[in-house]
Amino acid sequence: MINIEEKLRETINMSMDEISRYFNLPMFKSFTLINMVLDIYRQEYVLHDKYHAFKNLKYTTFRVILSQYIEKIQICDIEVIIGEVNRAIRTTEAILDALEAVANELPCINSKEAFYNLMGNNHLFMLSKYETVLAYIIDDLINALKSHNPPVPAKLNISDADAKLFAHAKDKKITRIERVIEILTQHGGGLSYRINYNEIVSNLDKLDISPDDIYSLQLFLSAKHKNRFKVIRDMQESVFVKDEKKSITHSSFSQIFTGFFFSF
Repeated sequence: MINIEEKLRETINMSMDEISRYFNLPMFKSFTLINMVLDIYRQEYVLHDKYHAFKNLKYTTFRVILSQYIEKIQICDIEVIIGEVNRAIRTTEAILDALEAVANELPCINSKEAFYNLMGNNHLFMLSKYETVLAYIIDDLINALKSHNPPVPAKLNISDADAKLFAHAKDKKITRIERVIEILTQHGGGLSYRINYNEIVSNLDKLDISPDDIYSLQLFLSAKHKNRFKVIRDMQESVFVKDEKKSITHSSFSQIFTGFFFSF
């Protein structure tokens, strides 16, 4: 398997002049540097052999923690940057270990399944509070559409994109916005990839994303909401999971992560 730490070290070394020049500028650390790390530390490489019940959540957690740590770096030094990436991985492990402990204490299988489903299906709610990570996901989606073969426009010049998002997707029993949530939950941040520092390639064909799915993604990018993820957040605020003995609500989910993310 690729040694991602060495690949990151190589990438930073190649870009050190740029990093040093712009390190203290607003948004450089919170966007350019974080994107540089995430382009290498992709979902298939981060804790790939652990926490299978939290597949989507573990990468979301890593991205959020990484963003917090990178933004606080004060010294432009390759070892400091790599050290913070490794610390983000360790913190992610600590959070997921704690969540596994919560699951193991639930009284029955139904409760555990409800907990796992809630964690897996609603992690975009957590992302909706972190603009840096959201910017990375949106940038990844736009790059995937632009580099698709054939290329497709990221945005559509239509006035009713918001309404169309809540119509049913073609040949599906769910709305287009629900399909967008599915795609971004499973593949957000992995819809495109870099062959080298300058060349970006679409990953859409490899992810079983249909032309109609692409249309739904275009509608999402064309929505008039200033914060596109507000639609997702509003929908997910109403999500709850119940079984006969225990209720796990979305507020429970939010409280769990509020506790974890402000403890490190």
